[in-house]
Amino acid sequence: MSKPLVTKEEHKEFLDVFQILKKDILEAIGELNVSKEIFGWVRESIEVNIPGGKLTRGLTIYNTVKSLKIGFLSDQEKFEARVLGWCVEWLGSVYLVFDDVMDGGTIRRGHPCWYKCLNPLNRQVPIGNIAIFDGLILEECMYKILKKYFKHKAYYGDLVELIHDVNWKSYIGQLMDSDVSIFERGDFSEFTMTRFRQIMIYKTAYYTFYLPVVAGMLISGMELQYIESLDGLKDILIELGIFMNAQDDFFDSFSDPKITLKIGTDIEENKITWLICKALTMVNPDQLSLLKQHYGRTSPNDRAIVKKIYLEIGLEKEFRIYEDQTYLDIMKSIDTNEINIPKEILITILENCYKRVK
Repeated sequence: MSKPLVTKEEHKEFLDVFQILKKDILEAIGELNVSKEIFGWVRESIEVNIPGGKLTRGLTIYNTVKSLKIGFLSDQEKFEARVLGWCVEWLGSVYLVFDDVMDGGTIRRGHPCWYKCLNPLNRQVPIGNIAIFDGLILEECMYKILKKYFKHKAYYGDLVELIHDVNWKSYIGQLMDSDVSIFERGDFSEFTMTRFRQIMIYKTAYYTFYLPVVAGMLISGMELQYIESLDGLKDILIELGIFMNAQDDFFDSFSDPKITLKIGTDIEENKITWLICKALTMVNPDQLSLLKQHYGRTSPNDRAIVKKIYLEIGLEKEFRIYEDQTYLDIMKSIDTNEINIPKEILITILENCYKRVK
């Protein structure tokens, strides 16, 4: 089992800050003199989309600051770390809103994806593509929070630049992940581990652990230019992000949606995942022929045939071998790299990821 990032009390204190930030945003919306219907729409969008996740990224910022301050955190420093943690959670939720629209998702965090929720102004129809505008509004909410709580800080410019840079990379990664739609179904010429890693570096890895740790270091008093010069640190954080995404790929096909609170659709969407890339190195000619016929197609029967092949070749066992070996490889990198930060920051992330179930 994975190890928690923080104590139960710290987790509760982190959740409490969300209510403060939601109030801040609603006050800002109220100052625009919008109708009560639009006010209610934005409030509902925030309440549905922002909380409810694992909070891994946000808590990683808090953990990073706590480790760098060697536990001697003032109440104000704790609060600022949690605020910034929620900013990263906010940004991640924006990606999920967009991702669900593009991928045709159904369930997210145990409830219907936002675009499938009923329109707050007309409960007879779903929100649909208007969700794209809601995602943009949520992103701007994050920047308003940043401005309110960090504008007076010397590092504010670097912090905003860091977030913009990661945002840029993540959107490009999202586009790379979506361009599988141009491939003919059954054309696996691009389905390689090299391509998988390239997509995941940009779509997931930068914002999953690189952004939280670097942002935590930045608000702890370290210069951004110095942090970015630590190549060993960046490499480890990217590998952690890829590792976490490979786990998500596994959950998409092998885990119970009641646990993950999400219905997997990677097979139907023809996604380049760890599972399909590994499977293509293991199947026999007959199994390959079946994958070409059924991968990337949307019927339950097609999905069942692909899953059956995954089970026949022992893909679940192969993933567990990969998980164990990757844990050892990353731990070795942490042990052998001189990165001038407490290594417990990275070890805590790794221990939290390892053997997680959702």
